[in-house]
Amino acid sequence: MSPKNFASIVTSVTSRLNPRKPTFRSVVEEAVKAAAVTRARFPATTSPLPKALSDRIPQELFEQFIYQLGDDKHALSACSTVCRAWFAVSRYHLFSPLAIRPVYLHIGKWHIIKCAVPLRGGKTIIYGTDEGIYRVNFSDRKSIPVQLLSLPLVTQVDVLEDHNTIVILADQQVLTVPLDILGSNWAGDIMTCTRVSSHVSFFKVGAIQGKCLVCVAKVKAGLSSTTFKLFEPIACQTPGKKVSFDLQVYKELYMSERAVSIDFLRTKLVAGTARHGFEVINIDTFETQALLDPDGPPIPDGQDKKSKCLAFYRLEEESLLCFDASAMYVDTWGRISRATIMKWQVQPAINFIFHDPYLLAFSDSHIEVRHVEDGSLLQIVKINCRLLSTSQELIMIQCDDGRVIGLRFPM
Repeated sequence: MSPKNFASIVTSVTSRLNPRKPTFRSVVEEAVKAAAVTRARFPATTSPLPKALSDRIPQELFEQFIYQLGDDKHALSACSTVCRAWFAVSRYHLFSPLAIRPVYLHIGKWHIIKCAVPLRGGKTIIYGTDEGIYRVNFSDRKSIPVQLLSLPLVTQVDVLEDHNTIVILADQQVLTVPLDILGSNWAGDIMTCTRVSSHVSFFKVGAIQGKCLVCVAKVKAGLSSTTFKLFEPIACQTPGKKVSFDLQVYKELYMSERAVSIDFLRTKLVAGTARHGFEVINIDTFETQALLDPDGPPIPDGQDKKSKCLAFYRLEEESLLCFDASAMYVDTWGRISRATIMKWQVQPAINFIFHDPYLLAFSDSHIEVRHVEDGSLLQIVKINCRLLSTSQELIMIQCDDGRVIGLRFPM
């Protein structure tokens, strides 16, 4: 909408409200003059709208006028600098088309964070560093990190809230500790934890056949093979003590390829390899087979057959295979269902997050947001960062300068 049309609409509305009062043109002229003075004196205005203007037109009417600006970013940016009352509503409409929005977390810049997980609706964050596990309340600006565990080289952390257990990967060891440690006032060490497995490359928490499982992947150095161990949390009742959970071996699987990712289906595992595509593992028969049908349609042009397989996501009638250079769609029989592929703007991609209907691709310098229905590019965020948490509750990244930023999807 042009400023001329906007002014005519507002003038007609104000004249109907009270024709004896000044026209909207005079009100806007005063507001623009006040905004110009404020912008000259303050880079980011926090001053209220002059009382001479706020007494004439109610704030609710101003918000309706700003809403009529639609997607005119220049006009919305100008309105956001007029006064404090206009700032919030202008910024809301200015950024409403974005798929993800930043949430600044008050964690500080004390550590290089390797991993993180939100708890209690995102109010509490547990994160891991090379020195151990810490807890912080990001909603409180005065909150400082509290060390829960002194552990070396923490690279992964996850929480089984229903089983009161924290799962940690530290120095290639999978460890567990009760979630009750959050209320502790002293830092434990490795003796506080229960060791589950050693020489672990990575782990993933998921569910198969209704069971909550922790899949531990062991990639043997120098060999192109991977051993998967599935652990199930089992309740242990000690007389006079609270119920605790231990991870016990549920299944052990083997794959003659080097795995770099793992995803869960209802009854199977999907393992991504470094150079040879995705493999489907049946946990009942222990059989493995290639996900892509060798007799199906050829791979679309532009897709590198030796790309690193990083993520698998199940859609309504298709599946999405994410590689470090691109992504493509396949049907339930493993046949390529679309001729087009999604090629990342910045390669290689390192991590992915799927939040229906959005797919986020993370590289060292960009976050790329795509719509999974048609693969269209919705948003690019240029930022040097590391992905800390893939939780649907709150995505967390750490910038090169140490700032920790949360990313949330609009409701």
